[in-house]
Order: sequence, then C-alpha cells, then structure tokens
Amino acid sequence: MRYGHLIAVILFVLCAAVFALLFVTRPLSGRIGVAAPRPNPGGQAATATTSAGLFYTEPQSSEIRNVMYTDKGFTPLALTVPAGTTVVFQNRSSQPFWPASTSTAIYPDYPAKGSCGATAFNACSALPTNMSWAFKFDTIGIWAYDDILNTGHTGVIIVK
Repeated sequence: MRYGHLIAVILFVLCAAVFALLFVTRPLSGRIGVAAPRPNPGGQAATATTSAGLFYTEPQSSEIRNVMYTDKGFTPLALTVPAGTTVVFQNRSSQPFWPASTSTAIYPDYPAKGSCGATAFNACSALPTNMSWAFKFDTIGIWAYDDILNTGHTGVIIVK
C-alpha cells in the first residue's frame, strides 16, 4: 500500500508540472483571466485589451531580427523576440510576396489596427523579389502570419 500512495503522489506532481508548462508559462494571448500589468523599463505599465484577452505592450527592445521568404516559404518558421523588436521580412524568392497577420483558431490577429486592413501587421501590398518590409512587435503574444499570395506559406512570431 505504501508504493500505491507514492505512485499517486508522483503522478500528481507530474500532472502539476505539465499543467504549469502548458498553461502558466504561455503568453496571455487567448487566455481568459486577469493579471496585473508588468511595468516596462521606464516604470510605467502599458496594456492593450482585445476581445481575445489581455495583452501587454512593453516597448523595450531596439533589436532587429530577420525573416527570409524563399520559394519554399518563411525561414525561420517560428521566431521568438522580446517586445519592441522590429522584424524585417525579406523577399528572397522568385515571386512577389505579401506578409500579413492571419488569425487562426489558436492565434488571434495582431491587435493594433492598420491603415490597409484589420491589423497593422500587414505589408499592405505585394513585395517584389529582393525587397523587404519591417514591422515592430510591441504587443506580447503569439502572432501567426502568412503570405497572402500563397497562404500555404506560414510562420509565427512569439513576442515575450
């Protein structure tokens, strides 16, 4: 009977660890609940709320990262960056491409509104070969995107 109790405790601890990894350490995008805003380096907290949940806006990084688009799709497929990072989408394919946020059942559209669509994360036109477009990610979350001209080519930006 002692071993049965020990096995039950071990299973409970494993389940708690899996729960923590899956739900507690993920960004708040798409989760229901309330959390206190985290202060940015300037000491002021900034938040933006969308219908998908509570997002944090923490402009704090001046990093620039690159996503290459080739005839095979986006590289890297997933890119993790701190809030405030500018991501440059570079067309190295033989065809024009049009990077833009795409909402899925799992990931919402980028919450900032844009001038040419429902979201600011939209290049607004096709980019010819060897051209690039840059977007600054200030809102924490997981943001899916695709090439509007070839929706089979997708990627994800994870902003922490």
